[in-house]
Amino acid sequence: MLNPKGAPGDPYDNVAADFRNPFVTAFYVICMLVIGLHIRHGAWSALQTLGHSNARRQPAISVFAAVLAVVLIAGFLAVPFGVVTGVVH
Repeated sequence: MLNPKGAPGDPYDNVAADFRNPFVTAFYVICMLVIGLHIRHGAWSALQTLGHSNARRQPAISVFAAVLAVVLIAGFLAVPFGVVTGVVH
């Protein structure tokens, strides 16, 4: 159990309490960064597989895949960074 003092039925306080632990936050951030790399590669690869890639489009596809990964991961990192910075109590 990650948070043995967690209150059943109170997900807001449980998540905030979990991310106050620096080890939990660090592990979560590292995992999200790795998942971001995976998403970037997956988006790039999917567009290649679907035939949307050629020499002219390749830079745009790479940028699209990177932006997609950054936007998704930034959304998932907003919660722990909000807790760490005190925006979320």
